[in-house]
Amino acid sequence: MSLKKVSIFAFSNYIALFSALLQGLLTAKLLSTADMGSFSQIRILVSYLLLINPGVINGLVYMIPLSKEDEGRKYGSSSFVFALILFSVVFAFLTAIFLKTCDIQLLFIGSILVFTSLKEVLSFTLRGFQKFNRVSILNMASSILQAFLVIVFSYYWRLAGALWALLISSAASLAIGLILSKGYLSLSFSFEKIRQLFSRGWMIYLNGVYAMILSNFERLSLSFATEKSIFAVYSVGMFFISIFDMLSSSIAQFITPMMIKDEKTYTEDVLRKTANSMLYVMVIFIFPSLLILKFTVLAFLESYS
Repeated sequence: MSLKKVSIFAFSNYIALFSALLQGLLTAKLLSTADMGSFSQIRILVSYLLLINPGVINGLVYMIPLSKEDEGRKYGSSSFVFALILFSVVFAFLTAIFLKTCDIQLLFIGSILVFTSLKEVLSFTLRGFQKFNRVSILNMASSILQAFLVIVFSYYWRLAGALWALLISSAASLAIGLILSKGYLSLSFSFEKIRQLFSRGWMIYLNGVYAMILSNFERLSLSFATEKSIFAVYSVGMFFISIFDMLSSSIAQFITPMMIKDEKTYTEDVLRKTANSMLYVMVIFIFPSLLILKFTVLAFLESYS
């Protein structure tokens, strides 16, 4: 495992985390707690709706490392077209509900979902090809752009501005991803490739769904069960607590395609040592996360303290 490459990748994730932290602090300060609750609810709804993709993109991390480059392009391209069709149908469904309810937030959710899902395909494709420098650029550019737009638009137009910022930044992130993926996607689609991706990715997908439900389902349920202002306070607190696991998550994402491509190198002993190291790092990061939560919230977000 290249220490330089994994360091750059982890650094890009921390830039993304810092951008999210800055965005979260200033947005919470600019928006009312009720608007912040609505904003947080929309973001977690988008996260859960991304799970509609039934493991196809997860299979990219497995199939691309095992394939030749041309074959890998076909997997990535087929997954991209599949996601475009699937989430366009979801967008049409949300639009139909909007026509009945006149809830404009549904259109924002549908549009953001389409752009975000396609960007995710590009990110998984680049990870499959082990192009982590490009993934790092995509992570940093997307997070910095989103933070900047959300903060500026929230300052001038409050919740409506924050939603427009999410929409514009998700579209721009997709454009950046397409540029970075040049040479790794081709105009091809194959149902057989989708079948193979699903067959390899469904178990990874189910593990991811289980992990997300285990860690975030209470956020989804509370976003509907409580007042928006209470949910905003809860969401801000949970964001700070989640900071400590970023480094271990970065390492896991980095080594997954390498393990698949060169499985003989990653013996049981190596995997055990890697897992132990990640656990130690997570424990160490708990304490600064709690300190950041204690002092930052008191200093900047009196209504959340």
